[in-house]
Amino acid sequence: MKYLLSGGHLTPAYALSQFVTAKEGNQVEVIGALSNDSVEATEFNKLSIPYHQIPTVKYDRYRPLFSLLRLPLIIVSIWRCRQLIRSIKPDIVIVFGGYVSVPLAIASYQLHIPCIQHEQTRSFGLANKLISKLVTATAYSYPNKNTNKPHSHAQVTGNLLRSEIWHPPEKPSFECTTDKPILFITGGNQGSKVIIKALLPLISKLIEKYQLIIQLGNVSLSQEQLPQEIIVKKWFSPFDISWILHHSHLVIGRAGANTVAEIAAIGVPAIFVPLPNTSENEQYKNARSLSDVDAAITIEQDQLTENKLLEAIETIDKRHHQFKLNALDQKQLESQQAVAKLVDLVNQVVANQ
Repeated sequence: MKYLLSGGHLTPAYALSQFVTAKEGNQVEVIGALSNDSVEATEFNKLSIPYHQIPTVKYDRYRPLFSLLRLPLIIVSIWRCRQLIRSIKPDIVIVFGGYVSVPLAIASYQLHIPCIQHEQTRSFGLANKLISKLVTATAYSYPNKNTNKPHSHAQVTGNLLRSEIWHPPEKPSFECTTDKPILFITGGNQGSKVIIKALLPLISKLIEKYQLIIQLGNVSLSQEQLPQEIIVKKWFSPFDISWILHHSHLVIGRAGANTVAEIAAIGVPAIFVPLPNTSENEQYKNARSLSDVDAAITIEQDQLTENKLLEAIETIDKRHHQFKLNALDQKQLESQQAVAKLVDLVNQVVANQ
């Protein structure tokens, strides 16, 4: 079977690609946003999966007028997706939300190619809302009012996590020989200047007790600006992320759907600083799903200070055993079978065409 996937949300597309390409006869290609420095393109190239970049239009809720003026450009995006669909001839199109999904879903609808949308968050994102009437079926990560409807077009598959999360390597690709507990700080692939800014004044105190590992993303900060014993990279591979999470004492980061899902799947205590003003306030909801059961602490961005961050670290440290037990209780929320369930839905949809 030939799959055509949307990029933009790397983790679920990557997880599905890993699963289906492991079986003979399946082919995967991905359409992503035009970029000069795409981590996504690099990762799919490692899997020998063709990655096509298209011009895209992102709706900026902070500059609505600017976004509206750029909307005619979506015609170019749809036209390019139509070209690619005609060339690739996929059996199924799967979109994962984000602004790349919109032109791809529209093009697949126009060309009568079945399309499934997958929603990672607890509430529908803007892109998935816009295309919900055009897709053949919807896969949800978590139950909601739509999944209770008695038809096959809305199914709960679970959140798609990379296979490395379930199978960490014995050793990471970097040197880490310390006996100190690991404190992992990440803002996701994009990084977070806000978290790094609050962290920097605390570093001299924290390195006395913890081994700090920092994923910078697009934040400009060199190794020379930090103590030598801190492990810092722009981006860690999926294998390294798996090793880090499985060995972390505590994680500090944003609260994107996949970050929270991976932390829940492993059962590690966390401090979340949700990105504000996300669609339906989704990051705050993601964070609260764990902090409401004392498996994490949520600090809203406008309340984040170095003192507030240090207080949260010390709170979890003092009650680490209980936070860890609560975090382990949440492992059941994430399933290793999520990808297989989505593939089952794909087979149903294709068979009914």
